[in-house]
Amino acid sequence: MSEIRVRNTGTIKLFESDNTSHVTIASPASLSANRTITIPDADVTLGAGTTINNNADNRVITGSGTANTLEGEANLTYNGTIFGVGASADLGSGIHVKASDTSASVLNSGEQLVLERNSHCGLSILSSTSTTGNILFGDSGDNDIGKISYDHADNLMSFTTNTAIGLKINSAGHVIKPKQPTFMTNQTGALTVANGHTLFSTNTTERWDVGANLSGATFTAPEAGFYLITFNVLYQNNTSDSAFEARITTSNRNYSFNRNTRQYANNSTYLYNGGSAIVDMDTNDTSIITHHGPTTEVHPTPAWSWYQGWFLG
Repeated sequence: MSEIRVRNTGTIKLFESDNTSHVTIASPASLSANRTITIPDADVTLGAGTTINNNADNRVITGSGTANTLEGEANLTYNGTIFGVGASADLGSGIHVKASDTSASVLNSGEQLVLERNSHCGLSILSSTSTTGNILFGDSGDNDIGKISYDHADNLMSFTTNTAIGLKINSAGHVIKPKQPTFMTNQTGALTVANGHTLFSTNTTERWDVGANLSGATFTAPEAGFYLITFNVLYQNNTSDSAFEARITTSNRNYSFNRNTRQYANNSTYLYNGGSAIVDMDTNDTSIITHHGPTTEVHPTPAWSWYQGWFLG
């Protein structure tokens, strides 16, 4: 029969019936107040102790296939700031997946997820053959204002900024820029111009204007960069033997082309002028086509008289 002995050392010992072994319940050396251990109104069996194998500072503890045994994971750690997968995770302030050390560092603007390997390193996003894989960029105003998306159904990759797709790469590798600034206008009605006047100023028909940067005959650059500007103009009812010239006129510089005369056109009353140039433009710079020569009429046929441009980058 077991018995309980209370000693002046503040311990209670539970002895086996033969008094050879015992369990000691000890109180602390000092107590700030009385303490109570309450046993529920039921049979209670104290379980065996739990063993943690391979335990060390910051290791995440996981279960094992052995009863009352846990494992300290050497390659799974948390130090209060970094959750590490791999040995010696030490970068960022979120999750660091480390296969091997590169001696690199991270910026605090991109440290919440760090993938590191001293060789090729990558991230896989796996989707079904009919759905999309996505990387989304959001803020408090819009949770997908920016996006990189791959459509497995069409094998098409798209890039979204400000909620609009600005660039696509299709399955053939063709690059499509649906928002790229471009315009075209045609002369479709009568226009008479004198020396220095602007061509395509009235009686025109706009064919397209992506970005709404063309106003009348004036194109305004929405971004600084290089633009392809091209035009064609057919003059009619000419009797003067002076030179006729059309010119691309931009905020930064002018681009002159052929100086045609009736002599070069076998004394015809029709004279042609046209050209194209890659021009440098700053934001809000303008481009127009100007006439230089005698007063003349522009042929109002869209196939002969037109003005267009495209933002190259």
